[in-house]
Amino acid sequence: MLDTCTHLMGTWLISKDCLRPCRGMIPVCLLLCILLPVSASAAVRAASKPVALKPGQPCLDCHGKLNKQKYIHSATEGGQGCATLCHEQADPAQHRFAPPPAPIGPLCLGCHDQVVSAKDTHKHPPVADGDCTACHDPHQSDRAKLLRGAYPETFYQAYSEAAYELCLNCHDAAAFKVPRTTTATAFRNGDLNLHQRHVNKKKGRSCKACHDLHGAPQPHLIASAFRFGERGLSIAYETTDNGGSCVTSCHVKVSYDRLTPVNNPLRTSPRPGQDAVLEKLTPPVQGQKK
Repeated sequence: MLDTCTHLMGTWLISKDCLRPCRGMIPVCLLLCILLPVSASAAVRAASKPVALKPGQPCLDCHGKLNKQKYIHSATEGGQGCATLCHEQADPAQHRFAPPPAPIGPLCLGCHDQVVSAKDTHKHPPVADGDCTACHDPHQSDRAKLLRGAYPETFYQAYSEAAYELCLNCHDAAAFKVPRTTTATAFRNGDLNLHQRHVNKKKGRSCKACHDLHGAPQPHLIASAFRFGERGLSIAYETTDNGGSCVTSCHVKVSYDRLTPVNNPLRTSPRPGQDAVLEKLTPPVQGQKK
């Protein structure tokens, strides 16, 4: 009896202290042990029973829940493309489909072949891994581009964690919140957090101001150009061992260095806090305490 209960319900339920107040319920437990497996197996058999597909029958006749949100994957519109573009029937005569390929990226690129190009030698890790569904829902979303979380659609965006919900599923929010850091981001001049200075303000620059989100020809997904209203503006970025430099149509060339802060001839807002001392910025030599 106890062995059976242990197998079905877990050892937490069958200790002597636990069973003592429940001894009057043992007949009920036995009845459940008989009925639940029977009903569960019947449900499994019903769910696995093949259903023949009628020629031309829209998938959404049955899978209507996949057509309820604001933005619908074009492959499911009308309910005809599901079984021809994305889902492969394991048995053409029955309602049985092979599992989606893993990774799913090559399948997505069969249609979305302009997401990245040969010149985009630097790819967003989910794209490089073929994990498109990390950011996009494959069926529907209440957000544009089938995104799984909130993401700024405009060039300027007042910073909030809610506005960058999608990005912060992977990226540490500290990189955009703290004005001084030596750990939260590598985009810093000494300990001055340059991500925070670009993003965290009432008229903050959204990710798309500097980055191509799928892939880019420059390191760190830095775009070679971006749209500002009706204008196309350029970005030229170079990386160094401890930082980099950037020149755009917006400003003259500016540089940053994590170990030796650069004094750029660029008018900017006041720098919060005090610059870190050199010892704080210099990595410790081997064997030295941090």
